[in-house]
Amino acid sequence: MNTHALAPKGKPTFTKVQFPKQVPSPRISPRHPSRNSVGHLVPPRVGGSQLPTILVVEDDASVSQAIERVLRAGGFVAVPFVSAEAALEAGAVAAADGLVLDIHLPGMSGFELYRQLAGAGKPTPAIFITARDEPATRNEAEGLGGAGSYLPKPFSGRNLLDAVSLALRRH
Repeated sequence: MNTHALAPKGKPTFTKVQFPKQVPSPRISPRHPSRNSVGHLVPPRVGGSQLPTILVVEDDASVSQAIERVLRAGGFVAVPFVSAEAALEAGAVAAADGLVLDIHLPGMSGFELYRQLAGAGKPTPAIFITARDEPATRNEAEGLGGAGSYLPKPFSGRNLLDAVSLALRRH
């Protein structure tokens, strides 16, 4: 049966739909979000406990933003930096629970940053990422004992989250 045939000609019929009330998530505190040294939002505390903080050192803005979104969706606080020097200058490395480091950066490489931190007694778990997947690069990453993982680009968000979670559990 065509319901439009029952309506007066020229007047549309509408059905009232009841949507459930939107309830804000009780886990997220209503504080104002803060920003890191490069102006990116840092999410508020969840459930009263601090989430693990992962520094992302990547010079490609689109890759950095994608990694940041994946980490935040996975329950981490992602703090991006465009260079190893910027991360060191901000003093953010000391508070990091883990690192996602591009290997080939302008200036100090991801390997150099990791070696400097390990030499200073701060062996933070690190995930090395690179667009140039070469045997020598892979061997160097594997030679940095306890560093974490090595992911050639492109990689899936799931692989990144698995690598970060595993590195943090091992540490």
